[in-house]
Order: sequence, then structure tokens, then C-alpha cells
Amino acid sequence: MKVSFSYQFVLAWGCADAANQACPPGSSPGQFNLPYEWTGVALDSAGNIYVPDSNNRVQKFDSSGNFLLAWGSPGSGNGQFFQPLSVAVDSSDNVYVTDWGNFRVQKFDSSGDFLLAWGSMGSGPGQFMGQVGVAADSSDDIYVTDWGSERVLKFTSGGRFLTQWGAPGSGPGQFDQPSGVAVDSSGNVYVVDTVNNRVEKFKPIAIFVPPPPECGLLRAEFLKALELHNQNPTAATTTALRKAWKRYETVCLRI
Repeated sequence: MKVSFSYQFVLAWGCADAANQACPPGSSPGQFNLPYEWTGVALDSAGNIYVPDSNNRVQKFDSSGNFLLAWGSPGSGNGQFFQPLSVAVDSSDNVYVTDWGNFRVQKFDSSGDFLLAWGSMGSGPGQFMGQVGVAADSSDDIYVTDWGSERVLKFTSGGRFLTQWGAPGSGPGQFDQPSGVAVDSSGNVYVVDTVNNRVEKFKPIAIFVPPPPECGLLRAEFLKALELHNQNPTAATTTALRKAWKRYETVCLRI
């Protein structure tokens, strides 16, 4: 038997009497100035909530609406924003933010510390012309809708471009300003096709993704360091081996 639910209001936050009124815009901790409508909220594994707004910041709250922290400021540097539109959280509670005006995605840890960024203005692989929505799947791959180029782009959690799909139009698999995006537990991708007034669903099809070209050299460096360490296990060769492995693992195994 299938059980259906109705939903009862619990609470609201953003001002002192948020449950009974619209809140005025503000920039103090816990206040908002036009929190964006494009999937502009995400939850981590502890139930904490992340919200970007036009104060060029991301705010973090607990599930009761208590303000925990905020990060960001206007600009194009690491950790700065020019209209952060959407936010997603992966299985390790890393936070991904579409930084619309800077044509990039930024990645942070759950404390708001900057980890990395990727993207530039353009319509080539891994570039953006107006990135809007962002979502993470169960493998921590990242999906970004780009309504400037009418497509969805897929990346690893390290920002490596994997694939893309979409074209301008109203046919199957085409878009007119794709915005919100979500991924289910089976890897199916759902995209809000804004101007076409519809939602499109896509299923994953396995394709081979070649490793980065530098992996051959990094693997050779690691094997050489391993050989030298086996021949003469000293503190210096141990350090060299660990560094070679770390470089190889970061670039080639965490893709």
C-alpha cells in the first residue's frame, strides 16, 4: 500500500517574524537579499542548509534556521562571487556554487574554505555562457546547466570535464534556457527547460573517458620513485615516493 502525505508549515527564517510576513532585504547574518530561485538551496549529510543570495555570499543554517556561518564577497578572486545562483553538496559535504558572472563553478568545504574553481567564458568543453543550476550525483560527479549555450555539462568533483549534451530548440534533448537540475539515485538527470515550459529526463549511457594525458608521465615517475625506494629505503626516498604517489593519485585516480 502506498502512503501519501500532506505537509504542515513548520518554520521560516530571514527576519524576526518570517512566519507571518515577507522579510525586507538585508545583509546581516541570517538575512537575505533575493535568494535565487534556481535550486538555490542544498542540504548536507547533517541536515544543514546552504543558501546563496545576491549579497554575493553563501549562508549556512542548521535545520532549525539558526545561522551558522557565511562566506563570500563581491569580486572574482577565490571565494568571491558575482551573482552566486545555485548550490549543491556532495557526499563528503563539499559545496559547489555556480558563480554566474564569473563564468565558473567554485568548490568549498563545509566550513566555507575555498578548495578549487573551474570554468571560463565560452562555449567550448568545460566553458560557460551563463551557468545556472548545479547538482551532484551519488558518485560526486557534478552537473551544471548553462542556459547561455543551451546544454548540460558534466564534470568530476575535481572540475575535470567529462561530457555535455543539449542544443537550442524544443525537440527531445534540446533546451531553451535550462535552469534547475537534479540527479536521482539511478543517475537519471532531470532538467528544467524554462522557456519550453517542461522538464526533461535523461538516462546515463556508459562512455569511455580517457585519462588525462599527463597520467603516463606521472605513473612513470611514481614507479621510478618506488624502484629507488626499494633499492635504498631512506627517509629521503620515502618522502619522494609519497610525493610521487600523491601527484599520481590526485590527477589520475581521483578523476
